[in-house]
Amino acid sequence: MYVPEVERRGLYLEVGGHTFNTWIPADKYASAHPEYFAVTQDGGRATDGTHSSGLCISNADVVQTVADNMSRWLDDNPRWMRGPLHNDSSTYCMS
Repeated sequence: MYVPEVERRGLYLEVGGHTFNTWIPADKYASAHPEYFAVTQDGGRATDGTHSSGLCISNADVVQTVADNMSRWLDDNPRWMRGPLHNDSSTYCMS
């Protein structure tokens, strides 16, 4: 709906920045899959859903879930581009 007007004005849409929470939102995945989230300094999992919580990107299920969720989103929004950009965080995956 907005894309034609944006294009008519000679503008472009850019979406980006800390997008991991877009593809694996904590409110949907944290309780069932805490292993999807990176380990915190105290040994817990970073499931709070903030931009500082990372994903466990060495987990094959995380990679597949991100790919599946991105694919569905792009099917629904073919004129937009949004990539999997890592969050700024001090949490890491230790699997």
